[in-house]
Amino acid sequence: MIYPNSGEILEPMVYKVKKDKKGYYLEKHLPRFNTPLAVYGSYKRYPDRFWKRFNKGNTNLGLMLIGAKGGGKSLLAELIGNRAIDSGNAVVLVSDLSLSADVGKLIEKLSNVVVILDEFGKLITFHQQGRLLGMFSINNGNKKLFIITENHINRIEPNIVDRPGRMLYRIDFNKLDDDTYAEFLATVYMDPVFREHLDRDFLKASTFSFDHLRAIAEEHSMYPEEPYKDIVKILNISMVGIPSIYEFNYMIDLENPEKQFKLVNRPRPINEDIVNQHRDNVVLNEIKEGEENTPKEEPPARGRFGGFGGGGPDVININIEPNNILRLTDSELVYSNPDKKYELVYTKKES
Repeated sequence: MIYPNSGEILEPMVYKVKKDKKGYYLEKHLPRFNTPLAVYGSYKRYPDRFWKRFNKGNTNLGLMLIGAKGGGKSLLAELIGNRAIDSGNAVVLVSDLSLSADVGKLIEKLSNVVVILDEFGKLITFHQQGRLLGMFSINNGNKKLFIITENHINRIEPNIVDRPGRMLYRIDFNKLDDDTYAEFLATVYMDPVFREHLDRDFLKASTFSFDHLRAIAEEHSMYPEEPYKDIVKILNISMVGIPSIYEFNYMIDLENPEKQFKLVNRPRPINEDIVNQHRDNVVLNEIKEGEENTPKEEPPARGRFGGFGGGGPDVININIEPNNILRLTDSELVYSNPDKKYELVYTKKES
């Protein structure tokens, strides 16, 4: 047990903050963090960058790592911690959920250390975080490099967010950066067609972690003949994409294709994510991955009504039902109204 005095220099290693009847103290935890030997992209650059920035100044430096679980927040925090230990500085890990904002009294005594506040929103309640604002201040005295990790930015007190004087840096880990993605894939073999599908999903995804990438690559290496969509379907991953939309193109009147009339209300676009909820149930005329997508004949000019939009409640308020989707491809959706009186043709517009 170590009850540090103000400004006390600690042996370079990892400590954990604990609490007993006497108050908060430090406990020796690890000589250093156990991080992978191979790191890629920003994980190679950022530790040196932030450590040099900290050493250059005489005040606190703050770094917020925000994003979904498995995104690499803890890895980057640990890499920065190891960089500090290699330079002869200590790392203090605050991760015990039984602690409170009073832990700031202990941290304020420390100098020239890295302080990692893991899962900050769970660690310190939203209402108590305000008591730590002075601790984060760049003019607080004994300088420290603070690293906050948190899955959801709305769990962090507003006077910490968008305040560079308290937290100079903020990195979003919801999506893997392009450099890390490319550098990792350069180290593994991947079938070109499989890689094309992966690149497409990565480009469109708003959430895509290193854990996702590594899992897909490892599964592909074990089952190289299996199609991309089959591998992704069974993995425990969810890639939330920026959905494309299917925009209304034209309508075919099945009862009277010769009839001409104006369409009063244009049908609303259909979000791809809504369509994908039913994709597994759509089997009629669906073009499967790998099959040739042969051009379809254009319908006759008469009976096609575009530019004005729909003509009734069935058109305006479309609730996608699997049985009413006649054709679903990578570029087009043909939808029939429940009474089978007309078909609506939508063209996919990439986001």
